[in-house]
Amino acid sequence: MKVKTLSAMTEKGLEKKVNAFLDENHQLEILDIKFSNGSSYAALVIYRASFVVGCC
Repeated sequence: MKVKTLSAMTEKGLEKKVNAFLDENHQLEILDIKFSNGSSYAALVIYRASFVVGCC
């Protein structure tokens, strides 16, 4: 299991970063995403790398 932390000053900015991370890493198995806000917005993406046997 691994994690990726993303942060932004606005909710919209965080949304863009999370979506970009998911688009760029479509092979990952996303286990959970935790959100928090305070003076900025943050997300913790919890994932597991998925390996395809016989690929590449």
